[in-house]
Amino acid sequence: MQRLKDAAKARLFRISSDDNIVFLQEIAQSQPESVFDHPYLALYRRAHEKYGAKVVLNLFYDNSTSRGFEKDRGDFDLSMMPDCYKTEWAQNADWLKFSFHALREFPEFPYRTADGETVFADAEKVHREVVRFAGKSSLANFATVHYGEITKSGLAALSHAGYKGFCGYFDVKNGKPLVAYGKDEEFCRRITHEKISRSDDTVFAKIDLCMNLLQTVRENVAKLSEAVCADEFGFIHIMIHEQYFYKDYAAYMKEYGDILLACCELLSEAGYRGGYYSDISEEFR
Repeated sequence: MQRLKDAAKARLFRISSDDNIVFLQEIAQSQPESVFDHPYLALYRRAHEKYGAKVVLNLFYDNSTSRGFEKDRGDFDLSMMPDCYKTEWAQNADWLKFSFHALREFPEFPYRTADGETVFADAEKVHREVVRFAGKSSLANFATVHYGEITKSGLAALSHAGYKGFCGYFDVKNGKPLVAYGKDEEFCRRITHEKISRSDDTVFAKIDLCMNLLQTVRENVAKLSEAVCADEFGFIHIMIHEQYFYKDYAAYMKEYGDILLACCELLSEAGYRGGYYSDISEEFR
């Protein structure tokens, strides 16, 4: 990974968000003049314009459950997203991209025992619709699999679908790796230091901070500051989940936007600029 380490001197940061589907449903229903009229996307555009953030939104195909929300949001899937914003998505694809996450939020751990054919079919459903309504340039090439558990055949299927690597927490709690793609504690320690590690010919990447695990700006900034101080590689990946943005969600985070922007500000002041994994190596392009 010497090539990565040399390139990493640029100090880059990536934002990703899991479990995305609601904002697309609301755009499809309200048909605003611009997709950035939606407050969720407006937040990410502000992070990009002010701090140079580059963002990946990890998508569900459908919202077949409204669990956790006060009201039933009704049925929606990506095939219902209009393509009238395709030019706008393409114009912003240098900093805003989409990635496959899962078919839907529930059941939990959907790919823990799934075969490769099932995983590939689910990913292709998402990819097909993203290409239709946003264009191929809007597809990211690193994915975060829902719950970070998937079979080897499932990983191989996603690699075949175009993914160069897979992001996870790789944290260890009570001796158990979390969101770690089945990797052991030793691997988690290694990737925490290296940031990007290979195992069984598959590339994995460390997420440094999940912002919705902490409730305030102060807590998130303190945690991120620790990650920045420990970062020898020059790449920080912060992430969050979409549903915590909405006031009618049971675990709504009042400081959601402030947390995201404060973390971007910290990284910018520390000398980081927005980047994707493709920005640190030709291997990931």
